[in-house]
Amino acid sequence: MSAQIRKERKAYYGILEATQKGDSDITDWLLWFLQCLERAIQGAEETLESVLYKADFWQVHKSKIINQRQQNIINRLLGDFKGNLT
Repeated sequence: MSAQIRKERKAYYGILEATQKGDSDITDWLLWFLQCLERAIQGAEETLESVLYKADFWQVHKSKIINQRQQNIINRLLGDFKGNLT
């Protein structure tokens, strides 16, 4: 959750300031917080899905002979690789 709040730091401080300067109604802050929590959970699910996919891949291919250079490239491709290969 803290990582998600760091990503949305500007919005967090904006809603916090608006809540503190307004009346005693914290509904807007609670809505923002719960939506932020939902985004944090979605991000964690995506990360976990990626990690499990990578682990499954290596489990299936553990008996194959792959050198260190090939392992590095495969790990990059299985991650969120964005770039060019030559």
